[in-house]
Amino acid sequence: MRAKEDALKGSFGVPMHLRNAVTDLMKEAGYGAASTEGSSNLPKEIGPAQYYHE
Repeated sequence: MRAKEDALKGSFGVPMHLRNAVTDLMKEAGYGAASTEGSSNLPKEIGPAQYYHE
């Protein structure tokens, strides 16, 4: 039921490192910064989560 609880929290903005940096100013602001291997792309309000069992 964790997925349903997280879905009910609402929508969140796209994380800065996933946004397209089309100008140098946007790159300086953190847009499009490469994420590290294994980092979560989920919003920090939800945090890392696993919704399935391996």
